[in-house]
Amino acid sequence: MKHLLTILILLGTAFYSAALAAPLASKQPLTEQQQQDEQAFTYYLYAAQQALDASQYDDALSLSEFAWRIKPQDPAICHFLGILYEGLGRHNDALARYQTAYKGSPDDYWYRYFSLLYRLSGESSTTPSVKVKNDYARRARQVITTEAKRQSDNTDVLDAYQQLLLSEGKYTQALQVQNKIEKIEGRSPYNVLKRYRILIMQGKVKDAIAVVENYCKEEPDDYYFQALRGDIYLAQGKEEQALALYYRALQDNPDNTYVLQSLNRYYQQQGDALSQRNILARLIEVAPSDDILKQYFDLLTADTTVTNEEQIAFVQKAYLMEPNSARWHYYWGLALVQQDSLNDALQVLQEGIALGAKDPVTRFSMHVLSGDLYMRLNQLDSCFSHYERALALDPENVYVLNNYAYTLATNGGDLKKAEKMSQKTIEKEPNNPTFLDTYAWILHLQGQDSLARFYMKRVMEKAGNAADQEELMNHYRILFNEQNQSDNETK
Repeated sequence: MKHLLTILILLGTAFYSAALAAPLASKQPLTEQQQQDEQAFTYYLYAAQQALDASQYDDALSLSEFAWRIKPQDPAICHFLGILYEGLGRHNDALARYQTAYKGSPDDYWYRYFSLLYRLSGESSTTPSVKVKNDYARRARQVITTEAKRQSDNTDVLDAYQQLLLSEGKYTQALQVQNKIEKIEGRSPYNVLKRYRILIMQGKVKDAIAVVENYCKEEPDDYYFQALRGDIYLAQGKEEQALALYYRALQDNPDNTYVLQSLNRYYQQQGDALSQRNILARLIEVAPSDDILKQYFDLLTADTTVTNEEQIAFVQKAYLMEPNSARWHYYWGLALVQQDSLNDALQVLQEGIALGAKDPVTRFSMHVLSGDLYMRLNQLDSCFSHYERALALDPENVYVLNNYAYTLATNGGDLKKAEKMSQKTIEKEPNNPTFLDTYAWILHLQGQDSLARFYMKRVMEKAGNAADQEELMNHYRILFNEQNQSDNETK
């Protein structure tokens, strides 16, 4: 009932409230049977409403069907059931109910009937044959052309009719419909944009540009169209003209975010990082957002001339500007670690985790860093808890697996669990000396020294310049000194 759930949530109680509040259409006293039918109809509607409120969606559907059986020509109940059936993929049933609702009250119920017919005519996967698909298209066209004539002042109908004409490539007729819409609604940015797009589809590029140019002259304060005008020239490869328009618009209004966004995209495509940074810096001043801050930070970190102190200063600024962004909690936590403020970093990270980042990479990174910090503070239960939560997001991450395995093993934890995690790392990266060293040491802690020495030899072979690292050398000496002592005792 997943689709039904979604539909019912969207539908809410509007249908039932309207149906229950509607006056009886009868102009003469009802017979006893009619009175009983009305009572039953009302009862089923109320019962369906209660089932809906209790999230009992199957019952709500069944009870609504009972109500429909009493009044199978009632437009409201037919429309409602059509919505339910459509959500369940029962398209024929939905069309039958929509058709009845449309015939009973075309002004109120034309849209769903037309919309489903139109969609089915274009989705070959939902139609059994080309013949049926063409029939859907014919019926859809019949509904919308009828309504376009009958409701000639209804812009919703005209919009739908225009979309049908565009899908059929009838651009001249679509423009005629646009003339009607603009006569009713007047000139608006939305209508200007629609006219522009129709002309582009028709291949009349000069006329399309003229529409935008004229509107910009009439409405010089419409900042979106100031940017669109430049975007149009840019799309045609006229970069100099586009840039001139952008910067002229910025002279009139330096805070035009639409133009700034267009320039940001342009310099990004050109690979001009310095110019892009300047534009992003302006956007941060006038319209800061998490995405804009992230773009600027990415450029900052890619610039080798930028110092670590400058990066940290920007991270702190972003953290203060976007207090509800988990991303900047992570980066600021990382910056605090670099300053050896471990407890402050953990507090910031916990706040970030509580925010619930949408990005799984950010959530993962915050748990990993928290685990590493708790390990440094020797708070192992918290360390292991964060490693577990990180692995739930990325079960195959070798960095976490290695750190978790080594910390667990060297602090009296479950050696078998540690061995399994460590084994995964060397399966994925068999030549990584750090992972091999962890595995060798876990084997040693389990008393498997012969096998541990085998892996320790591989560690030294693969370590290269890292072979003199204190921890690696310490493990090597312990393993092979123990072997020498054992050999001496045997002699």
